[in-house]
Amino acid sequence: MSPAWGIRWTTLDTKKKAKKLQSFTCAEPPPTGHNGRKLPPSTPWENEAQTIIRSCGNKLTQSEIVVAGEINGTVVAAARVDIAPLTTEDSRPAARLFIAGLGVALTLRGQGGGVANALMTQLIETGCVAAEQKFGATFLLVQGKVHTSNLPSQRLFERLEFEPHGVPSGDYQLWQRLFEI
Repeated sequence: MSPAWGIRWTTLDTKKKAKKLQSFTCAEPPPTGHNGRKLPPSTPWENEAQTIIRSCGNKLTQSEIVVAGEINGTVVAAARVDIAPLTTEDSRPAARLFIAGLGVALTLRGQGGGVANALMTQLIETGCVAAEQKFGATFLLVQGKVHTSNLPSQRLFERLEFEPHGVPSGDYQLWQRLFEI
């Protein structure tokens, strides 16, 4: 539980549990033109993250982890990640946690990144436990791609001491940080 917001964190490890994410909203509705036609969103990355998170109820593989934060039974923050063993040059047992989608409900935005920080912290803690239990890992490489125009997410990764890795691929920059378990 995050006392500042009253958020209760859970890991959704089955499709049945993940069905509650089908109504999760972390993106503004797409704008419409004067004729009512939907226009492209101004923040396409939010729509992509929302789609990735909402689809958990349809398919959830053994390698995926979903972390959700709820207030009074309503999901207000969620992340979907993929975890896999990682081969290191020195053969240390390690794992890779790739953040496929991460979102905070529109109603909880604009609070200095506190909810997003709490979600990432919960996600990293959950990933460390899973990496150790599934793979005997002693290190966890956490990675995520952030749209080059998504400044709030870039600031989130910077606050948590992630670093950009390599050259952006299209509109996305890979960010990463290595954690010792």
